[in-house]
Amino acid sequence: CYHCGVACDLGQMRTERKEFLTQLSALTPRLSGEAPTERERAQERYRKGEPPRKFDRGDNQAYRIRYTKRGQVSLQGHLDLVRMIPRIYRRAGLDLVYTEGFHPKPLMQFSPALALGIKSVSECADLRLVKRVSPDEMLQRLNGVSPDGLRFLAVEELNPEALKLSKAMNVQDFWFAAPSTIHSQEREAVEAELEKIVSRFMSKESEIVTRLRKGKDVPVDVRAGIAAMDWAHYPEFAESMELSSSYGVWVRLPFSSGTLTPRPIEICHAVFGDEIPFADVVRIGLWHQNEDGDLIPLIQKAQKPGDGEEPRYFSEPMACR
Repeated sequence: CYHCGVACDLGQMRTERKEFLTQLSALTPRLSGEAPTERERAQERYRKGEPPRKFDRGDNQAYRIRYTKRGQVSLQGHLDLVRMIPRIYRRAGLDLVYTEGFHPKPLMQFSPALALGIKSVSECADLRLVKRVSPDEMLQRLNGVSPDGLRFLAVEELNPEALKLSKAMNVQDFWFAAPSTIHSQEREAVEAELEKIVSRFMSKESEIVTRLRKGKDVPVDVRAGIAAMDWAHYPEFAESMELSSSYGVWVRLPFSSGTLTPRPIEICHAVFGDEIPFADVVRIGLWHQNEDGDLIPLIQKAQKPGDGEEPRYFSEPMACR
């Protein structure tokens, strides 16, 4: 009885339930030699304090992958990407390791979500495979079945002592293509204007913008969240990523605990005083910064690109000129 307050006859309800189950042929007693169902086995394991499901995890080898988000893939949300990656692995014939709960899911961990439309050349994810394969073979099989815009750049095996992705990455780099009001000028004027913008912003002690969070305006100090900034000119990169300008500004953002990390749209407002399309924003790096301040790639042993593959932009941390 759930004490719902409704007058009922539990005895009559029990009798009617048995009658209905008999009509559905669902009250047939189990034969002595009949094997229990999967649900009954799961319930029995759960009563013993064991996981409800038992999967063969095999080698249970951990990997870290690096991939791009371009084109139509950049217009899909983060949850769509979380569902897409396991489908790619199934098409490639690579069995992922799953959780052992009542709702099994692939054991995967992704880099922070990007806003819809923002591109990336440096997305990362950690996952596990039931059967170990070489990084070169995995890279080849994944790229053979991946959709346009999602290109796997590197795969690395992880040892048991390796840091989890959430703990390993603590710095990210973004590229902002120059707005049309700037790149439409002559080359010397564009470079002078970008130099002026970067110098003026980095000389500030703070730059406060407001963010709507849970129905309230929350102040965010964009300047405090930016560790480094500089302008550069990359024609080949802009052409490959289909950006509106070959000139742009790169920004280094640490993942700071306890404070709000500036969002790309907030950086646009603070730096350029205007919005730029998300199609002109690219995440170009995810790094681990050690105690000495050195930036270390999340994937140490990146495979060399083969014939016809895309150039590996920003495989090393950018440095101020």
